[in-house]
Order: sequence, then structure tokens, then C-alpha cells
Amino acid sequence: MWFEQIAKKNLLIYDDNLEALRQVPSESVDLIYLDPPFFSGRDYNVIWGDTGEVRSFQDRWAGGSEKTAVEVYIAWMEERVQEMHRVLKETGSFYLHCDWHASHYLKVMCDRIFGYNNFRNEIVWHYPSMSAAKYSFPRKHDVILFYARSENCHFNADEVRIPYEESTLGRVSSDGLLKDGYFKGRKNPGALNKNGKIADSVWRIPHISSQQERIGYPTQKPLALLERIIKASSNEGDIVLDPFVGGGTTCLAAEKLGRKFIGIDQSIAAIKVTEGRIEDLHNSDKLFAEWRECETLGLPYSFAELNEMNPFEYETFIVKAFGGEPNKKQIGDGGLDGMKDGVPIQVKQSERVGRNVVDNFSAALRRVKKTKGTIIAFSFTRGAHNEAARLQNEGEFEIDLIAANTVVSINRRPKVSIGEMTVSEDKKWILIRAHAVDPEQNKITVWNWYVEGRLKDTDVVCQRKVKNRDPAYSEFELRYDRPVKVRATATDDFGMTGWSEKKIGLDDAYRSPSVARVN
Repeated sequence: MWFEQIAKKNLLIYDDNLEALRQVPSESVDLIYLDPPFFSGRDYNVIWGDTGEVRSFQDRWAGGSEKTAVEVYIAWMEERVQEMHRVLKETGSFYLHCDWHASHYLKVMCDRIFGYNNFRNEIVWHYPSMSAAKYSFPRKHDVILFYARSENCHFNADEVRIPYEESTLGRVSSDGLLKDGYFKGRKNPGALNKNGKIADSVWRIPHISSQQERIGYPTQKPLALLERIIKASSNEGDIVLDPFVGGGTTCLAAEKLGRKFIGIDQSIAAIKVTEGRIEDLHNSDKLFAEWRECETLGLPYSFAELNEMNPFEYETFIVKAFGGEPNKKQIGDGGLDGMKDGVPIQVKQSERVGRNVVDNFSAALRRVKKTKGTIIAFSFTRGAHNEAARLQNEGEFEIDLIAANTVVSINRRPKVSIGEMTVSEDKKWILIRAHAVDPEQNKITVWNWYVEGRLKDTDVVCQRKVKNRDPAYSEFELRYDRPVKVRATATDDFGMTGWSEKKIGLDDAYRSPSVARVN
């Protein structure tokens, strides 16, 4: 089961979170934070626009009229939150991020699941910004519902202290006591804590302002917000679960703070963006030995990955994926790699498997006195199919020829090339263009650009301001001051990622056409 791997590595799961949660053992997770799609309008909730997310979105809104839409939404959420309650440890905590559209409905639902007495806080995340509301006060906050799994939940108050207000500090004497002897109407309890006061339930954390942190995800939450939650309700080495991974901020904060993480999402784009952010964090400090490996599960396999597998590992993997039992004797197995319901299985790690393989397999069946068998390969020749049909017509053997892509999801990666470059007149900026050709005709969903191994730009196709721009192309503007290695990766909506690398040097800068840079 995939959950057992969390002991050695962090996990990203490409799946419907309900199905993934059902595979998590009861009382095994320390902290859950979720930022689910808000009940705020159908278009708004499709963030990435790829196949998996659209399918999930359609499930969320199945059920009919606008009058029942909120009931459908709450029912969709409730079966997932019930699973989250089941997987939380007795000492665990649960944070549900929502806004004014459905926070009251979600509060009633959570009271029902966690118990009214386990409600801890309605946290108000206040994010001041300029606005001009015409018929109401400007809406400048979200709500985070904080529940404990039981009265024994962990809470590290000292880890989330914040500075005292200036008005309080102005009343402090040299010995750290308040000059008037009173604090908020109470007799002064002693010196103020040098680390500040414990944060209250109104969190004044600004929206993301740093271009380095911003990834273009419209509902991306600030890293500071998730760091406060994780520090307060977990310890180093604990497991943090985010069932709606989105832009990956929870996973990034958990990794930075030394927690294990599981991120789940049904959007390829969400998974690939999160992968990029985690990889960039690891590359930012390669000397820090404590980074944990992160593996993505549930994505389709590429032909290249399966071809590169150790042959015995591949045989075992395919037999298990087919529902069979692998042969423990891998050398001298007589051409039989496993069994399923008493039927022998042979696995070939190759394409265009021919007639001779079918004949040899029939001889192996004869030796073990079997009349039925299965061969699994990438593809078969017409001769192989004809030979299997002949054997069956003669009534001697019934041999099924099964393509591996019907056993596991297999696809080919996009082919990426870094091509045309345009240089500014002062030779300080280069505009680099990359092109992807997808052999399976899938749509390119996400582009990532790396310079010397560091993630520098994420181009999410459905978030482009120029909506009619060809998704097979991406552009990246590089400030040129020295030769650097640039890598462009393209991910399609089937989950396949291709890449290309190019060393950009002085020759490239001077050979490329020059244009005036538009600031």
C-alpha cells in the first residue's frame, strides 16, 4: 500500500482525494489542512482547466438546480471530511479554509463530524488591500475552521508567537514590566515574553507580494499562513496531509519545517507545479542533507520509464498490476513470470513481439500441462496474433495477447526543443522560446523553466493572459550576464513530462537577432 512509503519519502498522489483517503490507515495523520474549491461560482472553481480537474468539478456540481447546489456541494465535501476525521490521530488537528459563501454550512457539517466540543477556533485571515465596494463593506478575509480530533490534540502556542503591538511596547519599563501594572484590565502577570505574544484568532497576513513566491495560481495562499498552522499543530517528523494540494504551499511549508507530507490532487497541473516548487527548494540548498525525497504516485508511466526498468522488476510490476502473483524464481522460470487464477503469465519488455514468442510460450504451457495462458507486451505483430488464433482454432491452447497499456497507463512524453532566441540591443536580456510536440496529441498544460537547476518561471497554459496563444509554445526572458544552462519542461494533460536543456553562451547572445527590450 502506498501509505507505507511515507516513512521514507514524501508523497504526491494524483487521484480523487476520496479514493486516496480510503487507502490511508485510521488514526495515522497528525495534521490536515485543506483549501477546497470554494462554493463561489462554477468558473472560478476550475483553476487549472486540465482533464482531471474538470472531471472532479463536474462531479462536484452533479445533481441539478441552483436551489440544490449548496446541498450537493456540502454532500460532496462531507464524505471527504468523514474520511479525514477517520485518518486523524487522537492528537491530530484539522484546518478547513473557506470563505463567506459556505463557511456557515461547513461549520455545521464539521460540528456533526468532529463534535461541537472539539471546535477550537474560527480563525479570520485578514488580508488588507485597496478596494472600492459599492454596495457593501469590502470583503477582506477568509475563515479557517480549526477542529481538534480530541481533547488531547497537540498545540504549540510558543511556536506561533508574534510581536507585541507598539502601544504595548511603549508602556514597558526597563525590567520588562508594564509601567502602570495592568495589562488589558488585569493585574500585570509579570514581564512580557521576549518572543512576543501568542497569536490570536485574527491573523493579519498579507496576500503574496513577492514575485519569487508567486506562481500564478489564483487562489495561492502565502507561505507564512501555512507555516503558522504547521508550527502550531504539529512537531518535526509528523505527517501533514493536504487533500487539495492546489499550488503546493502546504507541502512546501511542511518540507521547510521538517515535517513529512502527503499532497493529493486530481489536477495534473497542480501536481506538476508542486513538484517544481519542491525540486526548487531542494536545489536552493543542496548542502542541506535533511531534505526528504518526494515521489509522485498515480501518474501514467512513460514507455521510456518502463523500458529502463530492471527486467525482473518490470516483470514483477506488470504481473502485480495485472492482478497476478509473480514467480519468485526469476532465473530459470521456464518462461512463466507469474500466475493469475491458475493461468500462467509471460511478460515481455518489448514492442512488436512476434510469432516465435507465442510458439515458445505454447511449449512452456505444454510442459506445465496448461491449456490457457497470457502474454503481456508493449505491442504484438500480426504474425503473433495469427499464431495465437491458429492454436486456439486447433483447440490446443488459448493464449491471450494483452497490450501493457491496458494493464497500466502508458504514454509517450512530449518532445521539447529550445529554439529561437531574441536578444535585447544592450545584450543583457534574451527571450528564449521552446516548442513541444506531443506524440499522443495531448494538450500541453504546464511549462517550467529552470536556470542552473533553479525554478525561475512557471507558465500554466490555462492562466495565460493571451488566451489564444498556442499551448505548444512557451517563452522565457533571461537576464544574461554569464553563460548558463537553461532547461524547459513541458507537461501534457495526461501527466507526461518532456524536457530540453541548452547552454546559453556568448555566441548565442551575439548570433541572435537584436530587438529593443520592452519593459
